[in-house]
Amino acid sequence: VLNLGFRYQYSEPPRDKYGHAGTFNLSNQTSTPGPWNPNTRNFAPRIGLAYSVTNMTVIRSRFGIYYTSTPYNVFQFALANPPNFLSQSLSFDLLDPTPVSTLFPPLTPGSSIFSPFVLNSHNPTPYLEQWNFNIQRSLPHDTLLTVAYVGNEGHHLSIRLNPNQARFDANPLQPTPIQSRRPFAAIGDVLAQY
Repeated sequence: VLNLGFRYQYSEPPRDKYGHAGTFNLSNQTSTPGPWNPNTRNFAPRIGLAYSVTNMTVIRSRFGIYYTSTPYNVFQFALANPPNFLSQSLSFDLLDPTPVSTLFPPLTPGSSIFSPFVLNSHNPTPYLEQWNFNIQRSLPHDTLLTVAYVGNEGHHLSIRLNPNQARFDANPLQPTPIQSRRPFAAIGDVLAQY
């Protein structure tokens, strides 16, 4: 017996009706209005096979691709940039300690560094490939023996990271400013969802 199936999945990302949501592009350090681009290539075939080798032995196998939608909680990051929200990070120096009384200075323009939230606007839909293969054999005394292999592999799984992490200082005794060691020196830490 051969079973063939096919599924197509299209997930439209949520949109902010006021147009305030956007994605931040690290390479040119600008915001682009709108959420991530929808994926139109989410084809998911399914194949199943059952074959009776003898009246005592059966072979079964299956393969399928299973998509998931992008978690909608990441949409909050599309709203977490200016003009809706401004995240700033403060930097302190080992050679110039900061007293506890001034640990949280008032936020004024230029007093701290912009820390954007980044969404990949071309984020592919996460999916799993799942497969199995098993052999069943009837044994004497109403006993059934099954030997099986089950596998799965994830693709485009979503991660969060800081792509603007500062490199380690070559000489910790004479530290260089943290901003000079970042890939994008004009901004601070970045929370990115890819």
